[in-house]
Amino acid sequence: GLDMQTALRALAAPMPRPALKLEIDGEVHVSDPLVAETILRIVQEAMTNSARHADADTLHVVLRHHGDQILLDIEDDGRLRGAMCEGNGLAGMRERVVAADGELRLGKSTSGSLHLHVSLPA
Repeated sequence: GLDMQTALRALAAPMPRPALKLEIDGEVHVSDPLVAETILRIVQEAMTNSARHADADTLHVVLRHHGDQILLDIEDDGRLRGAMCEGNGLAGMRERVVAADGELRLGKSTSGSLHLHVSLPA
């Protein structure tokens, strides 16, 4: 499988904020390039949105394997301002996930930040 930890850390390295807090389950093996690209682009967009819209300092990304799915949970330490609306960034995420035969759910965390939950085929 592809080394998602190295790829995600390299993606985050040039961005001064938010800091990436990454947890990857040892059982996660991404061999499909489309799934890997989807994960990378979603995390990239989440980092941009967290810095731009939520004024977040840290982005927490959890990647795990469950059954025949790869699960990606993303939450930052920022705050949603106003009502949650799906702009171009979130719509782009949704399009990427659907193209990879996955599902994207958006929610609000208990701390008031945006929570993204993505499931993709393993």
